[in-house]
Amino acid sequence: MTDKIRLIIADDHQIFLDGLRTLFNHLDWVELVDYAKDGDSLIELIQNNLPAIALIDLSMPGASTETIIEQTEQYSPSTKLIALTMSKDAYHAQQLLTLGLSGYVLKDTAFEDLLDAIKEVSLGNTFISPLLIDDIRQSQKERVHLTAREHSVLKLAAQGLGNKQIAWELDISERTVCFHMANCFIKLNVKNRSEAIVAAINQNLIEVKAENE
Repeated sequence: MTDKIRLIIADDHQIFLDGLRTLFNHLDWVELVDYAKDGDSLIELIQNNLPAIALIDLSMPGASTETIIEQTEQYSPSTKLIALTMSKDAYHAQQLLTLGLSGYVLKDTAFEDLLDAIKEVSLGNTFISPLLIDDIRQSQKERVHLTAREHSVLKLAAQGLGNKQIAWELDISERTVCFHMANCFIKLNVKNRSEAIVAAINQNLIEVKAENE
């Protein structure tokens, strides 16, 4: 590789973050542009720097992974996103990959897998930690997969928002909201909004927090 891969990393665990910074600072084919400790700061860094790749700690505070994916698609579509996580939930991994992640790396093997992940993703490929590959293949069977926008529309609908409110929250038109909702109906094989919400919750496609959480 002749050009350096411009990289941003985001993790709220200082020791792990320092380890990554040390790793990348010793590589002549990676340019570490900046780092963040929460999702909101990461979104701002991506928009301002347009990196080739951003590494995302899935458990850090701030904007959710879904929001980071959506904002990146909107403002820096060429930026590839790689998850860093302790979670070995194969279905969750598959869901995030479907939403738009390009890589999913377990922290347990991060320093073994991460360089391969960056190289693969920079070439336009998808990378999954080897420990999860078989489990993810199993999770793919007969699962419904929503796009990032469909997920957001349905999640807001589950929170009780109408189409006009959803459109305002996502900065899209009501017509676009209806389009995404219709796609959800088709994918979930339901007839209306209420059935779509129930089906999505039952299939763990969206989460609805209790009012006292």
